[in-house]
Amino acid sequence: MAVTKAKAPVASTKATATPKPNTSGKGGSVSWDDLLDNLKSGSGNFIYPKDGKTRLRMLPTEPLYTEATSIYQGNPRTKYLLAAYDPEAENPTIKVVVLTKAAFRSLVAMITEGYEFFDLDDGFGITIVRSGSGGDTSWMILPSRKAISVDEDIREALEDFDLLAQAKEYEESQKRRAAEGKRKKGSSEDGDDE
Repeated sequence: MAVTKAKAPVASTKATATPKPNTSGKGGSVSWDDLLDNLKSGSGNFIYPKDGKTRLRMLPTEPLYTEATSIYQGNPRTKYLLAAYDPEAENPTIKVVVLTKAAFRSLVAMITEGYEFFDLDDGFGITIVRSGSGGDTSWMILPSRKAISVDEDIREALEDFDLLAQAKEYEESQKRRAAEGKRKKGSSEDGDDE
């Protein structure tokens, strides 16, 4: 099966200089909550829910989700990939949220209870709450209080979005990271905790 590269808007990975926040309390303030939220979910095409809260709006694709293999400390792990975006972002773009089996199970449990997360007009947003790390990680999925209609720009970008191509890109990046990890003994596997 031939897979084409997704044409959805992609967050720029180019590094840009930003002024350091004024932390002295004089002449300005820093929104530490906003800064923390920006540091949690990763960059690029993928969202890796980190400790705390990650707010998302799920998007309907064909298929709705796909499985992919990641490598964590030399061991293969199944991840579940779904299209999503942050409706509170200044410039929202479609990304792929990477969920562990436990987090995906929580999402599926909500769906079986009757929550609609994929309808473009009447779907609910979700907040993924993660705490802990390694074998002590716990996941909770909370629905938004009301439906969140998907922005028109996101709807248009969704027409060309290819979840399977993104999954292929994810698996290739995992293979590269695993190969680099073998060359650099003791390197951390950031962004892929169970």
